Amino acid sequence: MLMADNHGLLIGVSTYPIDSGWKKLSSHNDIELLKSSFPKRWTIETLEDEQATRSGILTALDRLCSEVSVGDTVLVHFSGHGQQMLPLPGDVSEADLLDEALVPYDAKAMWSESYDGRNHIRDHELARRIDSLRDKVGKSGFVLVTLDSCHSDSMEKGDQDESKNSDIIYRGTSEIFGQNPTDEDLKNRYKRDTSTIAVNGNSHVVYISACQSNSKNAETNIGGIGYGSLSFSISEVLKDQGLKDIGEFVDGVIEKMHVIQPYQTPGIRASFQYKQPEFKTTPTPEIITLPEKSNHLVIYVILGLVLVVLCIGVKKRLRQ
Repeated sequence: MLMADNHGLLIGVSTYPIDSGWKKLSSHNDIELLKSSFPKRWTIETLEDEQATRSGILTALDRLCSEVSVGDTVLVHFSGHGQQMLPLPGDVSEADLLDEALVPYDAKAMWSESYDGRNHIRDHELARRIDSLRDKVGKSGFVLVTLDSCHSDSMEKGDQDESKNSDIIYRGTSEIFGQNPTDEDLKNRYKRDTSTIAVNGNSHVVYISACQSNSKNAETNIGGIGYGSLSFSISEVLKDQGLKDIGEFVDGVIEKMHVIQPYQTPGIRASFQYKQPEFKTTPTPEIITLPEKSNHLVIYVILGLVLVVLCIGVKKRLRQ
């Protein structure tokens, strides 16, 4: 009887071309950290920067599918920028009427007459490759997809301006990619798809994203080194417990994420019911100040005490 194998495909883009419109990330640190975190008997392939083009990523996924067998466990990881896009004409399948996309090395941030988004990898394109992996490993296998990127940034436009937030690096942009996105498109990004993923004779699957589709993903700094918060959390859990129990693994990643980025909620899509652990958020201590009238009262009391002391002193001198 053949033993099941474990396969990992780690994709990272740190340095995008200068004319791409994307800022530099710490994705290489993620890949190096994750490579060292897998237990033995994992076959790991890495794809970085110039290798991680649209064609390079899709070819690597197809090659991985040809190599896996029934019962295998597969992890596909991406560290890089993410972006929401206007859907292709006639596509109304998304709850938010937008496509979430990975940003390969050769994808640009802005639509133009010369670039229409053809090098982005839209969510349904990724899902087709992942479904092929699920079919190949079968019911006894498992597929895990981890995305350390923003799918969008719903905060104020301009947050990416380094002059305003020089210490914060976000893995995405508030701009929706496409020709002339509207205010309605911006509103749609708050609609979330909470449905589970179907299992049709293939393996279970979990997608873990570093943040919700309408929020930002900030890099974290550990010991003076930049990492993706999701990548660092995955590394910690892999070292602690491996991937023996997927429920415990996902719980562990969510808990680590809460410590590193407590105000960033990871996104989970799974082929089974999963409820994220609940955390009690420590409230920010309030700075209590006396109202203006109360401050006047304090002054009056102090003055009154001074007058009392003076009066006592005068009386003592008169008695002498």
